[in-house]
Formats: sequence, C-alpha cells, structure tokens
Amino acid sequence: MKKRILLVDQWGACDHEGTPIGHSLKVLHEYCELVQDVFDVSVAVPQSMFNQMDVSRFKNIDSLPYSICEKKKKN
Repeated sequence: MKKRILLVDQWGACDHEGTPIGHSLKVLHEYCELVQDVFDVSVAVPQSMFNQMDVSRFKNIDSLPYSICEKKKKN
C-alpha cells in the first residue's frame, strides 16, 4: 500500500482572464511524476488552476478558496 502525500500550490498566479501563468502547473505535475511510484499524490491548488490540472495524475484535487490574478493592463 502506498503512502499518501498532499502537495499544495498556495501561490500559483493567473493573468487577468483567469488563465494560470508561470511554472506552477508544470512543476506540480513534475513533482507528482517524481514521487508517484511511492505515494498516492493529492493536490490543493487555487481556483484558477483547478480546471487546468491533469486529473489522471492525482488521487484527489482540491480547490483552494481563492485565486491570485494580475490586473488588466491599461493602454
């Protein structure tokens, strides 16, 4: 039986339209790949990242009750 682990991305940011930006998603998926042979991996991510997660990689995905989004740039 595998041990369980919860990875939390508390700082993943998104643009003004709510699309995740930066490396948060990529890094979270890579961490999962590193430990999935030993652990059942669950994650908790900001709402903006929730729908972008590859659900097949994780035992469970929880949405944190916030998103960190950039403001729309003024022209």
